[in-house]
Amino acid sequence: MKRFFKTNLVLLLVIAVGFVAAFVSIGNRMAVEAKDKTYDIVIDMDELRKMAAQSDHDEYWWLNEWKQYGINKVGVWETSIKRIVEEWPDYVRIVSARELSAEKPVTWYLDLPKSMWPALSGPETVHPDEYDFLIVTDYYEVYEAIRRGFTMRYPGALTASEWVEGGPGYLYFDGTAETALYSPNDRITEYDSKTFTTRREVVGSIYEYLNLGFRAAEGETVRRCEELGYEIVPRTVAYKNYNGDAFAFDVFKEYSAAFRRDPAYLIVGGPVYGLEGENDASFNYLKSHATSLCLIEASDQLGNMKADGLFALSERFGDRAVRTYSVWDYIQYRYAYFGYDGPQEIQNTLYRAVTERNIRMIYYKPMKQTDESYLYITDPDDYAMVWNDLEARLAAHGYKLGTAAPAEELATPLVLRILTGFGAVAAAILLLKTLFTIPKKAEYVLLAIGIVGVVGCFFVAPNASNVLAGFANGVIWPCLAAALYFCFGRKAYDDPAVPGPTVTIRRGVALLAVCTILAVLGGLTAAAPFGSNAALVEQVNFRGIKFSQIIPMLYAFVLFVAWFGFRKDKEKIGRLEVKDVTHAIFLDIKVWMLLIVAVIGAAAAIYIIRTGHTSNLNTNTLEVELRNKLEELLPARPRTKEFLIAFPCLLLFVYACERKYKFFIFLFGFASVIGFASVSNTFMHLRTPVCFSLERLTSVPIGIVLGIFCVACFHLLCLLWKRLAEPKEKAAE
Repeated sequence: MKRFFKTNLVLLLVIAVGFVAAFVSIGNRMAVEAKDKTYDIVIDMDELRKMAAQSDHDEYWWLNEWKQYGINKVGVWETSIKRIVEEWPDYVRIVSARELSAEKPVTWYLDLPKSMWPALSGPETVHPDEYDFLIVTDYYEVYEAIRRGFTMRYPGALTASEWVEGGPGYLYFDGTAETALYSPNDRITEYDSKTFTTRREVVGSIYEYLNLGFRAAEGETVRRCEELGYEIVPRTVAYKNYNGDAFAFDVFKEYSAAFRRDPAYLIVGGPVYGLEGENDASFNYLKSHATSLCLIEASDQLGNMKADGLFALSERFGDRAVRTYSVWDYIQYRYAYFGYDGPQEIQNTLYRAVTERNIRMIYYKPMKQTDESYLYITDPDDYAMVWNDLEARLAAHGYKLGTAAPAEELATPLVLRILTGFGAVAAAILLLKTLFTIPKKAEYVLLAIGIVGVVGCFFVAPNASNVLAGFANGVIWPCLAAALYFCFGRKAYDDPAVPGPTVTIRRGVALLAVCTILAVLGGLTAAAPFGSNAALVEQVNFRGIKFSQIIPMLYAFVLFVAWFGFRKDKEKIGRLEVKDVTHAIFLDIKVWMLLIVAVIGAAAAIYIIRTGHTSNLNTNTLEVELRNKLEELLPARPRTKEFLIAFPCLLLFVYACERKYKFFIFLFGFASVIGFASVSNTFMHLRTPVCFSLERLTSVPIGIVLGIFCVACFHLLCLLWKRLAEPKEKAAE
């Protein structure tokens, strides 16, 4: 050990400097995360109405019921012509202009109020086409909501309007081909086998969907929700070509006029409001109001939902936004799922969203029957279970229900990121020395070139340098852990004394602890350059997750070749020689070897494919149930591959080395590195709080317990094999 420190003193000092810089960066991040412990729940009013319609109570009864659990916000969508017609089909109707002009092709407009005639008798409107339509309503409130909305937000879209005293009201829209909505293409085949495409039919107008504010029925919704003590989270949708300054100004004016207090959150629907204007309306509104911008997590849990201008707007606020989880439809159906008899799996999903993925606002939609029959769960006790148990589980991690806010400003200084890069360079040289003999001068030259390169890269391409430095640290340290246990294993292999299983277990546990520390250091130094608000809300992702798993596995194979080789005549132990490669190429391969390699390869492929969220391989139900149970019993669910495979295999690796079982040395040594790559990989999930990642290391004690059991079983099997083999050996003699 003294010799190791003496010969690598300079490298170790540079690595220590990198560690200090990484610890400062991670410490700053943990301080920010410790204060960011408030989460919120917003109920979607549209979905709640649908659920209430299937229950014995209306939506306001449910809101009042849920208020006792601390929920006090509801998402209300702006009204539109489409929503108005759906709510009052008997009192509001859309009439095709062609239908109006069917009997009077030229003088059709004379049946409408006289004040509308000038606008409808011009050369462009006197002959209605399929794009034009008329709205007739007996409700002045509806008439005024549509008239005001189009006048204030979409100048020129409403051609003419008039309210006749006592009703009805008329609103005429002179549409164009650009405003029309069309049916999909229909294809027909004639008797002579010639195929023709039918002309697409006009089935509506974009005008029907344009948001008009919180008037008419939605105005009543706002009033009743606020009377119950709920805050309104507005759901406004902007559409391309109808998203100028007039639209944005009136949207924000409506928020001030319609609600008792400023909205807590701005959940952008479609493009950022006012994106086609020149006055930066959304930015100015957020800057001058106590409203937080929301970023909605994508349905595959990778990054956030894209919307025109949204990410640029978030970046202008330093990505200090509230990360939001929308309960997607496939989650709504997870009632009585994965072996549960109630809403537990939905609750698990919400729990993981907050604790693992830094979600701070849950946009909630009621649960549905698992058979996808569109039947909602309407038992109040099921929802009480979700709210009560979720609050209790999150409280154990220090979270509380309330109005969420963006995390405090977080930015890792450039000098700390550069120093972390220096540590990666030194660690890389140290890793090379585990396989090759490098002269001192060459070592210092490599170190100098690496340091200069790191400084240059961070100044020229800082973002790419963050990725490179993080990836390097995340890969190098699990590889160093593997080098450590292969070095230890070779010493045990060369020792003629064979200790008992108790000594083996004690050595294996100590080795596991040291290797885990190295892997944790790798994870922390990998995450350190990404200390920013962008990382917390997953606007920045760690790239190369799968490669960070593959490289340590390949390196473990190389280490086996360097430390043990394929033949007994290996000369330079711990050094990779050309002869080792030729031995591997010309190895006398048996069929059983091919079978084992095929099994290992298939297992490794499945493992790599399942890494991350992009896999098409589904986790089996039994494994999910095991994960859920561990999640309930422990502060954080440990990673299955660590405690079930890798860590027990390290204890078995030590056992195999002490007893010279070369095949099992390879097998268990290869499997063990998976655990240390996984530990390092845990910290590469940048959105996950650091403390939660550390809590997942409960995999170590569980792995030790399982490892002790595996060593005992393997020891008994070896004794049994020897006993069965002895008679055959004597007979052969």
